Amino acid sequence: MDDTFVQMRSRIRRHQVTSVVGALAVPLLALLAGALVPSLQAGPAPLVLLLVAGVAIVAIGSSSARVNLRCPACGHSVSRVVARAFSGIRNEGKCPGCGVRLFADA
Repeated sequence: MDDTFVQMRSRIRRHQVTSVVGALAVPLLALLAGALVPSLQAGPAPLVLLLVAGVAIVAIGSSSARVNLRCPACGHSVSRVVARAFSGIRNEGKCPGCGVRLFADA
């Protein structure tokens, strides 16, 4: 198996783990903060806390995609290629920057 395929699979897994951990940890931390700080339980504070948690989840997912979903050969962003591959849309599975194949079964 080509080294590019192995590196790309590792980068995709790292992005998935980072996104899932962020999506689970941020709401739990928000709930913990709401339980420990009594002033966060009244007024608009719970809504603001939920809004901040939502923004944090999006920020973690976006930054993880920006960092992890890069071509191992040239460093070009391949997030759209990965999204198409995982959604079942037929594509060539090649980097738009250098043209190297990213997936073994593409």
